[in-house]
Amino acid sequence: MEIDMEKKLKFIIASCCQTKEADIGSGSGGNSTINWDSFTHLQIMMCIEKEFGVSLDTKTMASLVTYNDILKYLKSALKKHVK
Repeated sequence: MEIDMEKKLKFIIASCCQTKEADIGSGSGGNSTINWDSFTHLQIMMCIEKEFGVSLDTKTMASLVTYNDILKYLKSALKKHVK
């Protein structure tokens, strides 16, 4: 499941940023990824909510600024949800 989550997350970010999945890695974020601006960040967050069935408040959205941040959050949130 974790690999699927990582692939889905890379796909979402790459799609929203209009780039290749291969360009998305652990350090990808607003300062290092082409087209990842504040509007794209909001699109990414909305897609994550829809795809993974999570609800993100604005504070959480603002704290999830890199691929790694988002992945760690999702792993934690979905682990809690499964229990």
